[in-house]
Amino acid sequence: APDFPTALVTDGTTVFWTDSAALHGVPLAGGAMSTLASGLPLSGGLSVDTTRVAWTERPGGTAFSGAIRAVPKSGGTVATLVANAASPRAVALISNGDLIYADGVIDFLPASVSGIYRRSAAGSVTTLVSGVAGPGPIAVDGTHVYVSEGWWIKRVPRSVGAASLVSLANFYVTSIGVDSTHVYWVEEDFGTVRKAPLTGGAPTLLGSGNGRPFDLRVSDGSVYWLLGLDSLLRVPTAGGTVATVAGSL
Repeated sequence: APDFPTALVTDGTTVFWTDSAALHGVPLAGGAMSTLASGLPLSGGLSVDTTRVAWTERPGGTAFSGAIRAVPKSGGTVATLVANAASPRAVALISNGDLIYADGVIDFLPASVSGIYRRSAAGSVTTLVSGVAGPGPIAVDGTHVYVSEGWWIKRVPRSVGAASLVSLANFYVTSIGVDSTHVYWVEEDFGTVRKAPLTGGAPTLLGSGNGRPFDLRVSDGSVYWLLGLDSLLRVPTAGGTVATVAGSL
C-alpha cells in the first residue's frame, strides 16, 4: 500500500481500500495494485456491491458539502450518489442499486441534520432514523452560546433561538473559547488551534502543538491550551509563535 490504509472491503475476488486521499484495489490472491480514484477528501466509509465501490467524503470549507461517490470495480467514471451531505461517515450498498448511509452521526451534528438515510437507485432519499445528536464543549459571551458539535462550531442566542453555523474545523473539536471578536478552538488530531469571527467565516490557523489536546482558554490577547499529559502552551490571538508556558505538569 502506498499510504496508510483507513478502510477496507472485499467482494471475495478483489480487496478495495482507501488511504488518506485515494481508492485502491488488488486481487484477493495478490497481484498488481490499481488506483480507481484519487484526490479524494475521504472520510472512512467504504462499501462494494456486484458492480461498484462507494465511499464517503467529508465536507469542505462550506456546510453541507459532504458527498458519497462510487466508481465501477474495474475503474472508470466517478459518479456522485449523494451530494450536499452534512458529514457522511458510513455507507452500505444494498440491493437494487439502493444505498443506506449515516450522515452527521459520528460528528454529533444537530438532530435536524443527523440521521440514517436510504437513497434509492432513482435518487430519492428517505429518512430511516432522525434525531441523532450528541454533546460537545461550549463557550458563552454576552449574547450567544457557542457550541462545538464534532467538526462544527455553531452559535445559539442566549435569549433562545435557532442555531447558526459559525465555522467548520479540520477535525473533532476538544475545547472552545471566545473573546470580543472571535471564537477559538483546539482540534483533537494534532492539538491545532484555530479561530473564526463570532459572526461566522473561514477558520484561521494559529498554531499546533502536535499532540493530544485537552482544555483551552482565551485571556488578554493569548490562547492557552493543555497538550499531552504535561504541557501548557500559548499562542497570540493574532497568530505567531507557539510558546510553552509550563511543562512537567
